[in-house]
Amino acid sequence: MITVSKLKEYAADIKVLYVEDDKSIQDEIHDFLSRFFPVIDLADNGQDGLERYKHKNYDIVISDINMPKMNGIEMIHAIKEINEDQKIIITSAYNEPQYLMKLIDDGVDKFVLKPFNNKKFLLVLYKICEFINTQKNEELLQKQILKKNEETQIIVDFIEHGIIIIEDGAVTRVNKQFLEMAGYENLESCHMKVKDISFLFEKRKGYIDIDSNKEFIQLLELDENRLHKAIMKVGLEDKVYLLKCKKVDDENKYIISFTDITDEERLININTKTGLPNIYAITANIEHRINNKIPFTIDLIRIENIEKMVKWHGKEIRNSVDENVAMVLNNDKKTLDENGVFIAYYGHNKFVLIRDEKKQELVNKIINKISLLTAIENKKNHKLEKTNIFYKPIHLSIKIDENKIIDDILKIIDEKFQEILL
Repeated sequence: MITVSKLKEYAADIKVLYVEDDKSIQDEIHDFLSRFFPVIDLADNGQDGLERYKHKNYDIVISDINMPKMNGIEMIHAIKEINEDQKIIITSAYNEPQYLMKLIDDGVDKFVLKPFNNKKFLLVLYKICEFINTQKNEELLQKQILKKNEETQIIVDFIEHGIIIIEDGAVTRVNKQFLEMAGYENLESCHMKVKDISFLFEKRKGYIDIDSNKEFIQLLELDENRLHKAIMKVGLEDKVYLLKCKKVDDENKYIISFTDITDEERLININTKTGLPNIYAITANIEHRINNKIPFTIDLIRIENIEKMVKWHGKEIRNSVDENVAMVLNNDKKTLDENGVFIAYYGHNKFVLIRDEKKQELVNKIINKISLLTAIENKKNHKLEKTNIFYKPIHLSIKIDENKIIDDILKIIDEKFQEILL
């Protein structure tokens, strides 16, 4: 549930750069932003905004498009060259659609139209702050894991975790723990006598993506203090590992340790109310299928008659609906996993299944089970005959074009959910 207090909590340590040449709009939006953000730096044009950005780290950049000296598009392009992951919100007038495609190509996260609608602007800020907050929590968790590892003697550290040794560009040794992590019984079953480990890693955004041992070492050496994560598939399960690298003095030899952080990673990608993967996990799953050119279908499910339930049982029934639908999905999770059907919670009264087109029958069974659920009978209600309401699930399947990008797919999901609601 989106609340002002929650936004203030997310925004407590977020720094904002706001670039706008119109002083009246700048003052108005600055006052609005000051309700939530402790640090808001102002700039009157793209050139000043870029200079400020070069000398300070910002979590969010909010910018107009048409400005003197340097316009918003030029500034954003320069900022993205410095930090391609920078979160950016564009404020734009209705008569500027010609810039839209260029801004999308530059990786702009959100667009807010002028004149400002505070409610919509609030929603945009909330989603971005929530995402940033999750990222920061993840970084904090990783640092805690690293600190814990550093507290143990290095030799004990390496014995406890998976170890590989790369010498002169080739893997020369692995320990038993690493073989278990990679899902092999012995070196021979690795097909290689472990000459190259790049094929063991799943290619996912945000995780190690390499094609050779040389690339692997270059990546680890690029910033020795940077944390790296890798995904390896063991059976049907994805396992996530935190990597540390140590170069043996005066030798072209590297020792790499693998720490299993799968459980911690899942906490970040799980909705606590339902126990189902959240929107970040959905995004990762879709990106994996796109990157590996795996054709897939997305199923959207929501309950049509939820307002009728609310009428008889009160607003509390909304959470019960989410939890009960999630219970049905979780009960069948093992079967769904074995058939490659990914299930997730997209938000209140929104559930997503991602699957192969041939698994339609499994989805139909899930829909049927949901339709057998009933609202909890309220014995204090004198109209008892009307309180035993069966759930009425609405289901929509979307076949995804293999050429679609992740942002387009998420936009389609949002639009289709909205159509179902209407």
